[in-house]
Order: sequence, then structure tokens, then C-alpha cells
Amino acid sequence: MIEVLVSSKLLAAKLSEIDFSFDGVDSVSINGNTLTINTRTKTIDIECAAIRKLIDDCPQQGRRWDWVEDTVKAVSDQPIILKIDIKVINVIFQY
Repeated sequence: MIEVLVSSKLLAAKLSEIDFSFDGVDSVSINGNTLTINTRTKTIDIECAAIRKLIDDCPQQGRRWDWVEDTVKAVSDQPIILKIDIKVINVIFQY
């Protein structure tokens, strides 16, 4: 599991670079304060604060993250926590 603190606005902007109609997330990794999302066609780096890292690389098997993009676009700019595991992605925010 990888757990990071990231800006909702920054995450939404970076995820919008992925065309989820044709692409899916293959893996997510953390190195220092950079969350790296690898798709079949591109690599996206997002500045974040690592909270907890039990593994360095988390396979996503082509999983679509478009619902994460939709969720973070719908909230005002605020810090959110992403808990990323092989089968589950939790988006935690509060008002």
C-alpha cells in the first residue's frame, strides 16, 4: 500500500492528461515526494507528501482512474489522502 497527501487540484490536473477512453494505469510508485503514475502510453509525476509506503511499486493492471479524476475535480482545492493498493484506491477528503 502507498499512502500520500496531495492537492486535489494538482491531482485532477495531472489525471486529466490521461485519455481514459484508450488508456489505463499500469502501476503507481513513490520515490521521495513524487508519486509516479505509469500508463501504457505515458508517465506522470505528481508532487506529494508520502505518509506511508509499505511497497515501492503498486501494480494497477490497466485499472482506470477516471473515477478518481471525476471525484477530485468535484471538490474545492484541498489536501486529500490517497490510499493506493493493488485492488483498492481510497480517496479521503473532508469538509
